[in-house]
Amino acid sequence: MKIHRFVVKDIDLASLALGKTITINDNKVIWQIRRVLRLKIDHQVKFLDGIKTEILGRIKQLDKEELIVEVENIQEFIPKREIIVGLPVIKFNRLEWAVEKLSELGITDIIPVYMENSSFSDSNSDFSNKIKRWQDIAKEAIEQSEGFKIPQITSPLKLVSLIDLYKDSQPDLLKIMLNTDTKIPNMVNSLYNLNLDKYSKYIILAGCEGGFTNNEVKMAQDNGFIQMNLGKTILRVETALICATAILKNFSEF
Repeated sequence: MKIHRFVVKDIDLASLALGKTITINDNKVIWQIRRVLRLKIDHQVKFLDGIKTEILGRIKQLDKEELIVEVENIQEFIPKREIIVGLPVIKFNRLEWAVEKLSELGITDIIPVYMENSSFSDSNSDFSNKIKRWQDIAKEAIEQSEGFKIPQITSPLKLVSLIDLYKDSQPDLLKIMLNTDTKIPNMVNSLYNLNLDKYSKYIILAGCEGGFTNNEVKMAQDNGFIQMNLGKTILRVETALICATAILKNFSEF
């Protein structure tokens, strides 16, 4: 039987001990366990904090307002590497899909980015509600995918601001700029020829629908970004980032 997983934010899971009980008062979690999944006393469930800790527990009490679980196992996960994704601001249904799939792949940070060729303007957008929705999507993706850390999703930045954040030389950071120009090295070949063991962080940038401008490419290159392509097929932004993340994960597990 599948053991279902739930993110809980109001309990310090890292401080728990085997045999102890925890009390869950989150109405959404209780509703899902009782009414949707139809779990009963003595069924096992997992809870995670969205950072690094997961506990396996057995249901001891379950009613409309309270869930009590006995801790049977505690697991901690600390990723060897971090992945930061610069995700262009695109149509929101596609952006949400990208957030879900990138979260499943185990990335640690998502930074929405405005670019010179973007069809979206940063002058009149309030992203607070959208970011909350994206965080909820990421949380559900982590629950489903056996992941541990919910990606941090920031407010959108202009590309120049994002590049400026990582302009200083960091020997443990690999900066990747995806480019459709097939004259530049393929990503698989590029990673094969790099010593990935020396990197503890990666950042991947992909262009918006209109692609990077020459100015953006030069700015990124001047600040240490390595250009790589994903082959002759022209991929959508979200597809390219998911593909690149999967390739990077295949070369070096997080």
